[in-house]
Amino acid sequence: MKYSPFVSLHNHTELGSPLDGMNDVNELFDQAKGLGHRAIAITDHGTLTAHYDCWKASNRTGVKLIPGIEAYFAPDLSVKRSNHLVLLPKTHLGYKNILRLNYESYKNQVSGYMGKKTPRISWEHLEKFNQDIFCLTACSNGPIAKALIAENDEDEAIKRMLRLQFIFGDRLFLELQP
Repeated sequence: MKYSPFVSLHNHTELGSPLDGMNDVNELFDQAKGLGHRAIAITDHGTLTAHYDCWKASNRTGVKLIPGIEAYFAPDLSVKRSNHLVLLPKTHLGYKNILRLNYESYKNQVSGYMGKKTPRISWEHLEKFNQDIFCLTACSNGPIAKALIAENDEDEAIKRMLRLQFIFGDRLFLELQP
């Protein structure tokens, strides 16, 4: 089988992101295999819930699982609002740091939309547990996009980008969406 160089790095499942993830895990991995993709990332909102089922589907199809998360990021934990950041492991240590960030996020959760608890991480968490993690700036609810679109504040967007770049260095990637 000829592999496609494309790897989708931002995907939600019905298991981990039931409000906006429509992908059945097995169908998602079957589709990736059918398209000749060698890997696919699972980045559910604030949870690693689907990773076990994704691991099983990965073993069944031969499509490598990249076990990530679209974390809820709150620059200031005293404020209820949060943004998104996609975190992907570079190594086993990176995965362990994502597990730790996920754990820390649940210690800082707040009640949000329809009473749903939102687990959150802060700048301090990213600074402490970023080793061997790739960071994608996420969707229109990412901290950079939010500063540009919702807040109309280019200076704040640049400030956030520079802080992320300081933390992640060459492991920071700008996520673009139409």
